[in-house]
Amino acid sequence: MRAKKVKCCKKCGENIPHLYQTNDGRTINVSRSRIHCFDCVPHQEHVGKIKHCLLCNSVIPPTIIIDNKRISTSGRLYCFQCSPFGERKIWDGKQVSGTRSGPLVSKTFVCRACGLPYTQKTRGTICSTCHNREQRSIKREKVIQYKGAKCIVCGYSKSIGLDFHHLEQNDKLFTLSTNWSIKLDILYREADKCVLLCRNCHAEYHGGLIGLPLQSV
Repeated sequence: MRAKKVKCCKKCGENIPHLYQTNDGRTINVSRSRIHCFDCVPHQEHVGKIKHCLLCNSVIPPTIIIDNKRISTSGRLYCFQCSPFGERKIWDGKQVSGTRSGPLVSKTFVCRACGLPYTQKTRGTICSTCHNREQRSIKREKVIQYKGAKCIVCGYSKSIGLDFHHLEQNDKLFTLSTNWSIKLDILYREADKCVLLCRNCHAEYHGGLIGLPLQSV
């Protein structure tokens, strides 16, 4: 077995141990990151930003263990005494009761788009599948309008039958037709490398039957 390389402190020259035991009993490996011994530069525990409850000003721990699961409190504004986990007892900074308090229970809704039931913990009128489909359709329409909204060969203008054709395949980063969930500015940059063709002209071009107008090349 290969012996570990001994590191020396850059200040006093003493050997730096490979392992160090913290105050809470953890053993950490410091052989890679340390350049000074613990006498010259004592170990400091990482301390994140301390959050305080907006109501009682008590400290909110960074994590909490509930049902043997460690849960982050990064999005919390109130401590667990003022707003217990899983209950909505505070709304807009005020104590509330009635419909907004009590455990969060899953409710079943009917999607206004597809008519199928879906379950979520917050109010809504559309399921996530239909919401994502709507957002992709909106982005596609915006990019089509950005490129002129018609076939550059025959002038066909119904967006459902338009395709994006890359002029240079070597400059192609991704296929637009399957990546409408990407940010709009990235879609615009990729669309600048393309021209709009209807389905018929697109197939005829790849079949070698027609060419593209000179101003588009």
